[in-house]
Amino acid sequence: MNPKTAYANHPARSLLLSMLEMENRILALEKKKADQDDALKEEREARPEALKAERQAREEAVKAEREAREEAIKAEKEAREAAVKAEREVQLLATEALCRITEEVTMLCPLKATAIDIRQRFFATFCRKQDSLQVDHQLIIHCGNLQAHAGDVVLDVCFFKNHLICSDETFSTLYGVSWVQAEELLGMLVYSPTLYKTICTSNRDRQ
Repeated sequence: MNPKTAYANHPARSLLLSMLEMENRILALEKKKADQDDALKEEREARPEALKAERQAREEAVKAEREAREEAIKAEKEAREAAVKAEREVQLLATEALCRITEEVTMLCPLKATAIDIRQRFFATFCRKQDSLQVDHQLIIHCGNLQAHAGDVVLDVCFFKNHLICSDETFSTLYGVSWVQAEELLGMLVYSPTLYKTICTSNRDRQ
């Protein structure tokens, strides 16, 4: 550029027009620089926000993972507790069933000897009618008759204690004492099949 003509007007152009054009160029350059400054400023301002958003995302991911792990642990714990509860319920039901069976066996055990004697008497009586009576059949018939018709305070106390028979007045008339008093006299807080067997054996031996 020729310094002598650098600031000279072009042909057919006024000095004012050239100055206005130069001013516009300066304004355009200033605007461009201002835009660049604004862009840099926005970038600087956006960077912390991006870092903050990234940090929040990581924290939320860690929190979500921790909550999921806690939920899994909680679910596993609840499952174990439910399994233990179910097992306890099964054991309780089994224990209750065993108690019922034990109670029923305790109530029915005294009937064993009576039932056997009476049913053996039935078969021995049949044999006698058929003229096929054996040597021990007469004793069997006698024991069966005693079981069916004679008193048995030990057995009757057991029946009354377990509410299998409820005629208290009749018991008192037959034995002279209530079944509760009879139980106390026999020393029976709970019926003992062994005691009953011993007494029955002694009674048969005396017969």
